[in-house]
Amino acid sequence: MKKVISFAFLFVFHLNLLDAQSCDDCRYLSPVFDSVTILTVQFGYGMNIDGQDQQLFMDVYQPFGDTLTNRPVMIFAFGGGFVQGSRNDWYVKEVCNHFARSGYVSLAPDYRLGIDYLEILQLQHMKIFFRPMSLA
Repeated sequence: MKKVISFAFLFVFHLNLLDAQSCDDCRYLSPVFDSVTILTVQFGYGMNIDGQDQQLFMDVYQPFGDTLTNRPVMIFAFGGGFVQGSRNDWYVKEVCNHFARSGYVSLAPDYRLGIDYLEILQLQHMKIFFRPMSLA
């Protein structure tokens, strides 16, 4: 039975690969644009861990020369557990460039970083996760 299921999975997988190889317009499936434009815009502000207002920016990646006006948007929030990371990290740029070259508009936003360890000791740790999300 396991052999039958494995064969069926491989058969469907190979059919999917064959279909992907024969697409006429591979937009959204693979990079079809040679270059990307990147625009940095401010989208908000909020209080950071130090109690000061912080401007929040995002990079908007778009395929250069694309004539479509309505494109899907991909939002890529960098990792780091609300402690570290940046929209300028190399992997964020690579992912956003890849999706923009495939026809998407890619957004890489900032969010506020920092943990108040006293909040953790006082069992207020949920504030850590909500602080980066709320706008002032």
